[in-house]
Amino acid sequence: MRPKSVCVFHPGTQHAYQTALAFQKTNLLALFATSIYYKPNKLSARLLGVVPFGDRLINTYKRRHHPDIDPDLVLTIGWWEWIETLSRRMEWQGIAEWANFRGNSSFASEIVGAIQNRGAEVAWGYNTSSLEAFRRLRQLGVKCYLDQTIGHPLAWNQIYCREAEIVGVRFDPLARQYSQREIDIVNEENHLADRVLCGSRFAAATMLDGGTDERKLAVINYGVDTELFMPSERRSFEGSLNLLFVGSFGLRKGAYYILQALRQLRTLSKLTLKIVGHISVQQEFLSGLSDVITVVPHISRLSIHKAYCGSDVLILPSLFEGSSLVTYEALASGLPVITTKSAGSIVRNRIDGLIVNEANVDTLVEAIVILYNDIDLRREMAANARQRALKFSWEHYSVSVNEVLNDSNLSNNPF
Repeated sequence: MRPKSVCVFHPGTQHAYQTALAFQKTNLLALFATSIYYKPNKLSARLLGVVPFGDRLINTYKRRHHPDIDPDLVLTIGWWEWIETLSRRMEWQGIAEWANFRGNSSFASEIVGAIQNRGAEVAWGYNTSSLEAFRRLRQLGVKCYLDQTIGHPLAWNQIYCREAEIVGVRFDPLARQYSQREIDIVNEENHLADRVLCGSRFAAATMLDGGTDERKLAVINYGVDTELFMPSERRSFEGSLNLLFVGSFGLRKGAYYILQALRQLRTLSKLTLKIVGHISVQQEFLSGLSDVITVVPHISRLSIHKAYCGSDVLILPSLFEGSSLVTYEALASGLPVITTKSAGSIVRNRIDGLIVNEANVDTLVEAIVILYNDIDLRREMAANARQRALKFSWEHYSVSVNEVLNDSNLSNNPF
């Protein structure tokens, strides 16, 4: 029987706003619980307007908001997310990880009471922050849906060990294996969940290999704002190739292979790479490429579409993902995408992008050269990319998450 009410809870953001909005559109949303959410009239918003550096903090605060979500359905719990967010900005990784763990535990313990008060029949939580809530909610007869936003940690640990031998641990000091405690949390969350929702077949396959019950698994593709992310009318296909990387530039995202490819392609004129995001790679590995690489450490979420408009191709040879949202954004912006199967994207090989073998510099070099030389192919892929993205709007995502609530509907089963 289809449930009558749903609580979506996530201490951070990711695509949780869109999930909450999807249920709000069908009048199923009983509550959206999160750690930080901007409400202009709240005391916290007014206080930030008068404290030192408050303007910077309030800009961060305003990103935790969606104009279409009913504020009366939003519950904010705890301040641990503030500590984690600010610590990551200051690159205090140890404090950030501690705050994340403590915050998830504290957050989950308050969720149960809130769900009981609202009478929600389904709790829709996210990986690594749902365990404590699921333990209690199952006892209360509440159905638990787990949104697994990345692959199984055991799969990453295998990849990390392989990459550490190839590139060395000094390449990216922030990259690490998952601890046994983290693996245990993921496994128990998956065990307790009635359904496990993954963003791609790649992620679902790693969960299956990690021990998740196949009958629970479903794949729901993410979406993109096709009105915000639009092709640039001023884009020129002649005489250059401007690559774009968006996200954390580090080991997991294939940064080593991008840098190696650029070194091999130094003879190509007007080949550039813009990195939008934090770089965790040691500076020595970037040496000699300052004339090719431009770095934009931070850009507001409302302005990110401008980065796509000024580029020709998104490059993301990721080694491990759930389903990268930046690939959706690039396609909507009319950018062909060079990526891997492990990125969990909706990119179709040689139609709207090129899918290469991860951990392989030669295939990455080949893909870049193809799009550098073949301008007609690039134009064709750019047009296809936009059309592809139109099939994956957030409206499409909304339909999918509502359909999956019916447990008898296995159309989203990846296997």
